[in-house]
Amino acid sequence: MLEYALYGPESFRISPWKNGQGSTTELYAAHLSGETDFLWRISMAGVTQNGDFSDFSGYDRVLLLLEGKGMTLCFENYGTCRLEKPLDMARFSGDWKTSAFLTEGSIRDFNVMTRRDHCTAEVKTFSGEGEYPLAFPGNHLLLYLPWHSGSLSSLNGERLVLPPGHLLHFRTPPEGNWALRCREGIEIRIFET
Repeated sequence: MLEYALYGPESFRISPWKNGQGSTTELYAAHLSGETDFLWRISMAGVTQNGDFSDFSGYDRVLLLLEGKGMTLCFENYGTCRLEKPLDMARFSGDWKTSAFLTEGSIRDFNVMTRRDHCTAEVKTFSGEGEYPLAFPGNHLLLYLPWHSGSLSSLNGERLVLPPGHLLHFRTPPEGNWALRCREGIEIRIFET
Protein backbone atom coordinates (compact mmCIF):
# COMPACT_ATOMS: atom_id res chain seq x y z
CA MET A 1 0.00 0.00 0.00
CA LEU A 2 1.41 3.36 -1.06
CA GLU A 3 1.77 5.98 1.66
CA TYR A 4 2.05 9.45 0.19
CA ALA A 5 0.68 12.99 0.25
CA LEU A 6 -0.14 15.07 -2.82
CA TYR A 7 0.01 18.84 -2.32
CA GLY A 8 -1.66 21.14 -4.84
CA PRO A 9 -1.96 24.91 -5.36
CA GLU A 10 -4.92 25.06 -2.98
CA SER A 11 -2.64 24.04 -0.09
CA PHE A 12 0.40 26.14 -1.04
CA ARG A 13 1.17 29.07 1.26
CA ILE A 14 2.35 32.50 0.10
CA SER A 15 4.63 34.49 2.38
CA PRO A 16 6.81 37.61 1.98
CA TRP A 17 10.54 37.29 1.49
CA LYS A 18 12.67 37.99 4.54
CA ASN A 19 14.11 41.03 2.74
CA GLY A 20 10.65 42.31 1.76
CA GLN A 21 11.45 42.46 -1.97
CA GLY A 22 8.98 39.79 -3.12
CA SER A 23 7.05 36.70 -2.07
CA THR A 24 7.54 32.94 -1.90
CA THR A 25 5.03 30.21 -2.64
CA GLU A 26 5.70 27.46 -0.13
CA LEU A 27 4.75 24.03 -1.46
CA TYR A 28 5.77 22.21 1.74
CA ALA A 29 7.90 22.85 4.81
CA ALA A 30 8.97 20.42 7.53
CA HIS A 31 9.48 21.63 11.09
CA LEU A 32 10.84 20.12 14.27
CA SER A 33 8.25 20.00 17.03
CA GLY A 34 7.94 23.36 18.78
CA GLU A 35 10.16 25.24 16.31
CA THR A 36 9.08 27.98 13.92
CA ASP A 37 12.12 27.82 11.62
CA PHE A 38 11.74 25.13 8.98
CA LEU A 39 13.92 22.04 8.85
CA TRP A 40 13.58 21.84 5.06
CA ARG A 41 11.35 23.61 2.56
CA ILE A 42 10.22 23.29 -1.05
CA SER A 43 9.10 26.58 -2.59
CA MET A 44 8.79 28.70 -5.74
CA ALA A 45 9.31 32.40 -6.27
CA GLY A 46 8.99 34.98 -9.00
CA VAL A 47 11.91 37.38 -9.43
CA THR A 48 10.97 40.61 -11.20
CA GLN A 49 14.06 42.75 -10.64
CA ASN A 50 17.75 42.55 -9.89
CA GLY A 51 18.58 42.41 -6.22
CA ASP A 52 20.00 40.64 -3.20
CA PHE A 53 18.75 37.31 -1.90
CA SER A 54 17.54 37.01 1.68
CA ASP A 55 20.04 35.75 4.24
CA PHE A 56 19.48 32.08 5.05
CA SER A 57 22.55 31.40 7.14
CA GLY A 58 22.65 27.83 8.38
CA TYR A 59 20.80 26.51 5.31
CA ASP A 60 21.96 24.99 2.05
CA ARG A 61 20.08 25.90 -1.12
CA VAL A 62 19.31 24.35 -4.49
CA LEU A 63 17.64 26.67 -7.00
CA LEU A 64 16.28 25.73 -10.43
CA LEU A 65 15.01 27.97 -13.20
CA LEU A 66 11.38 27.24 -14.14
CA GLU A 67 10.35 30.12 -16.39
CA GLY A 68 11.93 33.12 -18.06
CA LYS A 69 15.10 33.99 -19.96
CA GLY A 70 17.38 33.28 -17.03
CA MET A 71 19.54 35.06 -14.49
CA THR A 72 23.06 35.19 -13.16
CA LEU A 73 23.67 34.56 -9.46
CA CYS A 74 26.66 36.36 -8.00
CA PHE A 75 28.08 34.95 -4.77
CA GLU A 76 30.33 37.42 -2.98
CA ASN A 77 33.77 35.75 -2.71
CA TYR A 78 32.43 32.54 -4.33
CA GLY A 79 32.03 33.31 -8.04
CA THR A 80 28.92 33.27 -10.23
CA CYS A 81 26.40 30.82 -11.70
CA ARG A 82 24.34 31.46 -14.84
CA LEU A 83 20.90 29.85 -15.23
CA GLU A 84 19.87 30.03 -18.89
CA LYS A 85 17.17 27.43 -19.60
CA PRO A 86 14.41 25.67 -17.65
CA LEU A 87 15.69 23.22 -15.04
CA ASP A 88 19.20 24.71 -14.97
CA MET A 89 20.36 24.34 -11.36
CA ALA A 90 22.50 26.21 -8.83
CA ARG A 91 23.68 24.87 -5.46
CA PHE A 92 24.94 27.33 -2.87
CA SER A 93 25.08 28.17 0.81
CA GLY A 94 22.41 30.38 2.35
CA ASP A 95 25.27 32.00 4.29
CA TRP A 96 26.72 33.49 1.12
CA LYS A 97 25.83 37.04 0.18
CA THR A 98 23.99 36.38 -3.10
CA SER A 99 22.70 38.78 -5.74
CA ALA A 100 20.57 38.00 -8.80
CA PHE A 101 20.83 39.76 -12.17
CA LEU A 102 18.06 38.99 -14.64
CA THR A 103 18.99 38.25 -18.25
CA GLU A 104 15.83 39.63 -19.88
CA GLY A 105 12.69 40.16 -17.83
CA SER A 106 11.26 38.34 -14.86
CA ILE A 107 11.80 34.65 -14.04
CA ARG A 108 10.23 31.99 -11.81
CA ASP A 109 12.40 29.63 -9.80
CA PHE A 110 12.06 26.48 -7.71
CA ASN A 111 13.87 26.23 -4.37
CA VAL A 112 14.94 23.47 -2.02
CA MET A 113 16.37 24.60 1.33
CA THR A 114 17.75 22.33 4.05
CA ARG A 115 18.98 23.21 7.52
CA ARG A 116 22.60 22.16 7.48
CA ASP A 117 22.75 20.80 11.02
CA HIS A 118 19.79 18.46 10.49
CA CYS A 119 19.48 17.35 6.86
CA THR A 120 20.75 17.43 3.29
CA ALA A 121 19.03 17.27 -0.10
CA GLU A 122 19.85 15.60 -3.38
CA VAL A 123 18.04 17.12 -6.34
CA LYS A 124 17.85 15.56 -9.81
CA THR A 125 16.01 16.66 -12.94
CA PHE A 126 14.42 14.69 -15.78
CA SER A 127 14.23 16.20 -19.25
CA GLY A 128 12.74 14.62 -22.36
CA GLU A 129 9.84 12.19 -22.66
CA GLY A 130 10.83 8.93 -21.05
CA GLU A 131 10.62 6.49 -18.17
CA TYR A 132 12.99 7.24 -15.31
CA PRO A 133 13.81 4.74 -12.55
CA LEU A 134 13.39 6.24 -9.09
CA ALA A 135 15.94 5.94 -6.31
CA PHE A 136 14.48 5.67 -2.82
CA PRO A 137 17.36 6.07 -0.37
CA GLY A 138 16.71 8.90 2.06
CA ASN A 139 14.01 9.76 4.57
CA HIS A 140 11.71 11.60 2.12
CA LEU A 141 11.21 11.42 -1.64
CA LEU A 142 9.41 14.27 -3.39
CA LEU A 143 8.49 14.70 -7.06
CA TYR A 144 7.38 17.84 -8.87
CA LEU A 145 6.30 18.06 -12.52
CA PRO A 146 6.24 21.74 -13.52
CA TRP A 147 4.40 21.67 -16.86
CA HIS A 148 2.95 18.29 -17.84
CA SER A 149 1.33 15.39 -16.02
CA GLY A 150 3.16 12.11 -15.50
CA SER A 151 2.68 8.75 -13.88
CA LEU A 152 4.49 6.40 -11.54
CA SER A 153 4.32 2.66 -11.97
CA SER A 154 5.76 -0.34 -10.19
CA LEU A 155 6.77 -3.75 -11.49
CA ASN A 156 3.79 -5.32 -9.68
CA GLY A 157 1.29 -3.13 -11.54
CA GLU A 158 0.60 -0.29 -9.10
CA ARG A 159 0.13 3.08 -10.80
CA LEU A 160 -0.23 6.67 -9.66
CA VAL A 161 -0.96 9.75 -11.79
CA LEU A 162 0.90 12.96 -10.91
CA PRO A 163 -0.76 16.20 -12.15
CA PRO A 164 1.42 19.14 -13.19
CA GLY A 165 2.08 21.78 -10.57
CA HIS A 166 1.58 19.37 -7.65
CA LEU A 167 4.14 18.08 -5.16
CA LEU A 168 4.13 14.34 -4.42
CA HIS A 169 5.66 13.41 -1.06
CA PHE A 170 6.59 9.89 0.02
CA ARG A 171 7.33 9.92 3.74
CA THR A 172 8.46 6.30 3.62
CA PRO A 173 9.96 4.56 0.59
CA PRO A 174 7.43 2.53 -1.41
CA GLU A 175 8.24 -1.15 -1.78
CA GLY A 176 9.57 -2.59 -5.02
CA ASN A 177 10.96 -0.96 -8.13
CA TRP A 178 9.23 2.18 -9.38
CA ALA A 179 9.63 4.36 -12.45
CA LEU A 180 8.37 7.83 -13.33
CA ARG A 181 7.09 8.46 -16.85
CA CYS A 182 7.14 12.16 -17.66
CA ARG A 183 8.37 14.84 -20.04
CA GLU A 184 10.14 16.94 -17.41
CA GLY A 185 10.39 16.57 -13.67
CA ILE A 186 12.26 17.29 -10.46
CA GLU A 187 13.17 14.62 -7.89
CA ILE A 188 14.14 15.67 -4.35
CA ARG A 189 15.50 13.29 -1.76
CA ILE A 190 15.86 14.52 1.82
CA PHE A 191 18.37 12.83 4.12
CA GLU A 192 17.91 13.56 7.83
CA THR A 193 21.02 13.37 9.99
